[in-house]
Amino acid sequence: MIEKPLPRLLLKVKGVQDVLGKGVQVVSDITDLDVGYCGGDLVELRKPDGSAFQSVSSLVRYSLDPLLAVSNPEYSPPVSLWFGDLSKADIPIGTEIWMLVDHPVALKGRRFEYIGTPEEQP
Repeated sequence: MIEKPLPRLLLKVKGVQDVLGKGVQVVSDITDLDVGYCGGDLVELRKPDGSAFQSVSSLVRYSLDPLLAVSNPEYSPPVSLWFGDLSKADIPIGTEIWMLVDHPVALKGRRFEYIGTPEEQP
């Protein structure tokens, strides 16, 4: 497994939707996130003007076109993140969202076994 250093780019903002009283939702053009990301993680937002700040985000997935999703089983909706304490003015299109926290991820189909002599096994 290749270790990726932190911070690392999670996604680039392609769209922003402000929901009154609930914060802002940012949409990317990717359909899958880095496996080390968990909703509620602290991330860094780097604006196109060079400024940066940190905020806590949560993961949201949705379909921009439900009819496309029904007619095409391979359709995967873009990833979007929700920021409850920000507004649309805080996150211009083109802002990069960077991971600051990493989480260990169990690989699918991988089992962990006890390694030692038979006498040491429980």
